Amino acid sequence: MEPIYAAIARLVFGYADRLDAGDLPGMAALFDRARLRTASGDGATFTGAAEVMAAFDGSVQRFEDGTRRPST
Repeated sequence: MEPIYAAIARLVFGYADRLDAGDLPGMAALFDRARLRTASGDGATFTGAAEVMAAFDGSVQRFEDGTRRPST
């Protein structure tokens, strides 16, 4: 069985890798059975992959080829 700290590290790095690669569906899939709570003003909570995907998909800008880029 994988140690809990290794599982958490794998999850955190997997999240960052997918987000950096513009793989929003892959990133959102990590939250399929989880919740994401934002640290910003309203502290919004998104439950499950579909809600997380909708939240990120609407706020991530993309180049013409569909790859993501930071908001400006």
